[in-house]
Amino acid sequence: MWEARVLKTTPRNWFTWNCDVVEDNLSIGSIEFSAWGEAGQFFISNSCYVAYRETPVSAIFFLEQNGERIAWAVKPNPFARMFEITYADTKYELKAESPFSREFVLQERELIIGAISPEHLFTRRAIADLPTTIPLPLRLFMIWLVLLRRC
Repeated sequence: MWEARVLKTTPRNWFTWNCDVVEDNLSIGSIEFSAWGEAGQFFISNSCYVAYRETPVSAIFFLEQNGERIAWAVKPNPFARMFEITYADTKYELKAESPFSREFVLQERELIIGAISPEHLFTRRAIADLPTTIPLPLRLFMIWLVLLRRC
C-alpha cells in the first residue's frame, strides 16, 4: 500500500491562481503561474523549479531544476483531460475521473495511487492525496498541471 501525504493549495488572493502549498498545517512551498503562456515556478525551501509548455501548440510540458529537465508530461490528445507523466524510469497517468468531474486520479501501471481534487464545488483550493514515494517537486508539477486546466 502507498503511504500518501495530503497537500492543500490555497490561492493567495481572488485574482490569481498562484498558491501556497500546505502539508499538516505547515507551508512547504508555493506554486506560481506565469502571466503569459502556460508556465510556472515552484518554490520549495531554497529551491526553484520551472514548469512550462514546450511551445504554445505543443502537447509536451517540462519540469526543470537548474536548467535540467527532470520530468515531462504529454497530453496525448488536445481534447483529453489527461497527462502521461514520465519521471526517471517511472510512468504515471493523471486523468480526469470522469468527463464532468473536476477530480483527477493518478495511476501507475493502471493502479490508482492518488488523486487531486477541488476542496469543494465552488473553490480554487485543491487537495492532493499523493504518495510520498513521489518526490515533492514532481507532486507539485502534477498539481500545477491540474490547476493549469483550472481543475
